[in-house]
Amino acid sequence: MTVRSVDVCIVGAGPHGLAVATHLIAARPTLRGGIVVLDPAGAWLTTWRDQFARLGIDVLRSAMVHHPGVDPGGLGTFTRRRSQPTSGLPYGIPLASVFDGYCDELIESLGLADIVIADRADRIDVGDECIVATPGRTIRATRVIVASNPSRPCVPAAFVDAVSSSDRVVHSSRIDLRTHGSLLGQRVIVVGGGLTAGHLACGAIRRGADVIQIVRRPVVVRDFDVEPAWLGPRELNRFGVERSPERRLALVRAARGGGSVPPWMDEALATHRERDRLQRIVHDLSDARVVAGADRVRIDLAGTVVDADRCWLATGSTPAVDAEPALADLDLESVDGYPLLDPDLCLRGTRVHVVGRLAAPTIGPAAGNLWGARVAARRITRSITGIDLDIDPIVRVPLAAG
Repeated sequence: MTVRSVDVCIVGAGPHGLAVATHLIAARPTLRGGIVVLDPAGAWLTTWRDQFARLGIDVLRSAMVHHPGVDPGGLGTFTRRRSQPTSGLPYGIPLASVFDGYCDELIESLGLADIVIADRADRIDVGDECIVATPGRTIRATRVIVASNPSRPCVPAAFVDAVSSSDRVVHSSRIDLRTHGSLLGQRVIVVGGGLTAGHLACGAIRRGADVIQIVRRPVVVRDFDVEPAWLGPRELNRFGVERSPERRLALVRAARGGGSVPPWMDEALATHRERDRLQRIVHDLSDARVVAGADRVRIDLAGTVVDADRCWLATGSTPAVDAEPALADLDLESVDGYPLLDPDLCLRGTRVHVVGRLAAPTIGPAAGNLWGARVAARRITRSITGIDLDIDPIVRVPLAAG
């Protein structure tokens, strides 16, 4: 088996892993040859892009300044320099295609394409150095960054049996709208009140279906999934002085507060309701009864029966450190599935950093967003290189011209 020694091993080639790589190289360019990234897809952002394509998402839900690059204005500069289209939405929300183009240029200009290996991390052992075991190699690393965003789908209790026994009831993590041709004449139930539910509803309607949306509460409308105050000192100062991990997690959950949709999606759904293509039912699913047959799905909501051809669950997922197999053998301190981390996002007593949603009790409720990717990348860069990209003057690594 191949043994390789590196400075940094990043597990996961999504936007959080990319943010860490770009920030490390900006702070210390000599690290470029000492970083390896493990991802089963063997390329950057494959899962991220597939999720957008599966659900027919063409615009992000984050401001233009939030992206994996070091310079907050980098995406805006790319958009103007390349004369790229804009969404026209508030806060400079970028189109997914433009964001992808920026990331491609970032990857190419920094020479990051060839540091991704098509492999998975099966086990991480910690000691004076970290040992990452994969099916094909052993990697010895000074630091490891887990950027795989481990989680489990949330399936309401009433739907558990139906999901396991019928292909008519499917969680959004398994839905690919590209595989559905015409749904003309069909009825689709979409469970959930967040942005994913909105995309699924609109996707079904575009394919000819009528949609019944079941939500547990009236739909919440706000620009972002976390209020902007949680991206700055107004809320984060209060969050930062809270010492109890349990109370910090409670603050995170209260701030996120379940699914929501931005105004532009709310308007789209309102239009479909006005045209009688979308019906919305507000009902707590705790007393629902679900029967899924070979070709129909029936949901009894305390006497109100909803019948459809298929049911899509846009009910989200829950971060869970034990959903990452590579960490299974470590004796981790955790609170309700979230690992306890040092301020530099290391698992306590190790040199293994964790980024993404699992870092929320340390960073804040937007840890899983692109904002959180940048914050995490800066903390880790400061820990590894001693350079604080927020305050230390550095020579920016430029994007390729063109």
